[in-house]
Amino acid sequence: MYTEQTGLILGFHGCSERLAKRVISGKDEFKPSEKPYDWLGKGTYFWERDPRRAYEFAVQKKSTKPSVVGAFIDPGRCLDLRCREGQEVVRSAYKNYYQKYGVPEQKNTSFTDGIPLKRELDCLMIEAACKMDRDPDKGTFDTVIGTFIEGKEIFPGAGICDKTHTQICVRNPDCILGYFNPRGEIDFYPPSLFRLRSEEYVLSF
Repeated sequence: MYTEQTGLILGFHGCSERLAKRVISGKDEFKPSEKPYDWLGKGTYFWERDPRRAYEFAVQKKSTKPSVVGAFIDPGRCLDLRCREGQEVVRSAYKNYYQKYGVPEQKNTSFTDGIPLKRELDCLMIEAACKMDRDPDKGTFDTVIGTFIEGKEIFPGAGICDKTHTQICVRNPDCILGYFNPRGEIDFYPPSLFRLRSEEYVLSF
């Protein structure tokens, strides 16, 4: 019932400076990830409202001159795993899979601090949920959103961890309305640019 989300989301994608410039200038697009262990299934990934986390990810991936691209995202029909309704959709997908095939061979693996970094089981079930929950009028989900507790406690005894984050996986590229160069403490690259994906030009500020 509440899969349609309203309002824009600011997402941030860490990558190389070269790719960042090409995407914002309209010369290139991000290629959707299709790894079998992706946390939220197939799609283009963004960190919600966290450019610094995106930058750290680009550094971690040893990108040449790490940079960040901001994106305006319309979540559209969203599989929101932060909510019970979204969780039940994936739970139902697992039950349906189990009845047909038994226990899945895929597992979540590569645990660090109790967190699986490779999530083949989750990815399989999210993909199954997206195929199973296809609306006859609206199609499948445009985006998938999840929040993950990760990292070390920010102070002794804290219930807050330093890498906790919300990821947005965009399955429908039309939900990315535009790109921009984030402003803030990190100088990602000059100049400041903004591009609407539906336009053929770039606005420079």
